[in-house]
Amino acid sequence: MTKNKNPTTTAKFALNDGVRVRSGVTDPDFPDTPLVGWAGTIVEVQSRCPPTCLIRWNQSTLASIHPVYRKRCERDGLTFEEMWLGEDDLEPNTGEAVTLEQPTKIVTPPLSMEDQDDRIRAVFGLTRDDLVPDVNGSDLRTYYNYLAANLKFPFDATWIREARFGGSWRRP
Repeated sequence: MTKNKNPTTTAKFALNDGVRVRSGVTDPDFPDTPLVGWAGTIVEVQSRCPPTCLIRWNQSTLASIHPVYRKRCERDGLTFEEMWLGEDDLEPNTGEAVTLEQPTKIVTPPLSMEDQDDRIRAVFGLTRDDLVPDVNGSDLRTYYNYLAANLKFPFDATWIREARFGGSWRRP
C-alpha cells in the first residue's frame, strides 16, 4: 500500500464565500500586525493539507488597514488587497460589525548597511518601514550634503570591471 505524498482534503470554504479572520491571527510576513476581524471574499482555494484560501479584502477592511502595513507591502512588493491564509485562520463572515484590531507595538527591523536601500534610508533618517524617497531636487541636495560631509578623499577601493556577454559573466 502506498501513501499519497500530497494528500488533499475537502475545504471548509468555497469560492465567493464571505469570511473574516479569527482572533489571534497575525500576518505571516509581519507578525506584529494582527489580522483579527479583516473580512473579504474567497477568490481561490487550494485543497492542500491543510487547505489555504486567497481572500480579497472588502472595502471596509481596506479602509482600516494600518498605514505602516501598506508601506511594508509596497516596500516588499506585496499586495495588501488580498492574502493567502489557512482555512483554520478563518470563520464565516456573519455580517455583524467587528472592529479591526490595530497593531499596538510595531517592531521595525534595524537598518542593514549591507542593503543599498537601507543605506539610503539612513541618510534621510528613515526606518526600515519607510519607503526610499523619490528622486527630486530637495532629496538630491540632502544626499549631496550627506556625501560632502561624510565622504573623505582619498579612500581605499577596489574596482572590478565586469561585462555580460551571451548570458554569462566574464572579466574582459
